[in-house]
Amino acid sequence: MNIPKKDIKTEGRLSGNMPILTVVKPNTKVRKIAKVEGFFVTTDSVVAKATIVTDRKTNFLAVNWGDGETSNINIKYAKYFKIPAFDGSDSLQPGTYEFYHKYDVTYHQPRYDGELRWPVTKEYTVTLVAIDSDGGFDIKPESITIAPKYRINFYGLRVGLKNECDGGGFNEFTVIQTIDGEIKKDWDWHPSDQFFYGAPHHLLEGSQTSQIFEVTDENPRPNMGNVVFSFIEDDRKYNDTGSLHYPSQLQTYLRDIAENASGRLEGEIKISDDNPYPLFQNISCDMRYAVDWDLRLLVPLPTGNELIFNALP
Repeated sequence: MNIPKKDIKTEGRLSGNMPILTVVKPNTKVRKIAKVEGFFVTTDSVVAKATIVTDRKTNFLAVNWGDGETSNINIKYAKYFKIPAFDGSDSLQPGTYEFYHKYDVTYHQPRYDGELRWPVTKEYTVTLVAIDSDGGFDIKPESITIAPKYRINFYGLRVGLKNECDGGGFNEFTVIQTIDGEIKKDWDWHPSDQFFYGAPHHLLEGSQTSQIFEVTDENPRPNMGNVVFSFIEDDRKYNDTGSLHYPSQLQTYLRDIAENASGRLEGEIKISDDNPYPLFQNISCDMRYAVDWDLRLLVPLPTGNELIFNALP
């Protein structure tokens, strides 16, 4: 049966199978595009900074960070909290707006029970929504990659002999600290061969150092710089030598899901002479060492406020 066009809506309603179609007509006045002069997003570790530059009065600015969180500013908020961006009347001043946001660290998902997780990079789309004082509307997206960074602080290195070197006597050690092969400091150390303690008790003043781990797509399990302490005991014939290497992998210090960690590296290293002749027995001794460390996720947020505004000159 042919149904007249005027009865189509009624037929759908009566049948119970179709909702009534309601038509929403577009506005006849075309909305203008808000004049946002610039929008760009930079990252440092797990913090993103969205910079918005406007050259005209604005009513509303919002940044959707892509992780379910949003930062925004509007006239009522700026007026109530007396933010410098408020012009004192009915709009936000033209100028530069900076929004900051901290992302949660994303971790590698284990493939089997007992496998530790480690931090990985993650991409997000950050979107600006702007409405100016003339009703102009604009949306601008920017893609970013969050790459976590960690700072590890090694405190002063403590050392001590466990037993005699060269059959007893007076020792003259030179200790050299290098990072990636570059000499940073050196010390003259003269420990006794007659008194020994159960723990290292000589502190190498100024031996503390800080290193950065940066997680990237190319290096998801990063290394820090190669920190080495070389010990050289000067003898008339053959020097006694040994070296201490700090572990360089992030996973040595960061266990599973944690933004911060701390601990101590301690143990013993062998100090042996470099006698090249196998007919003679090498004389060696043992040295104890200990160094405390702490690891922190870098979160470079500004102090006190997640919004910074600078008016146009």
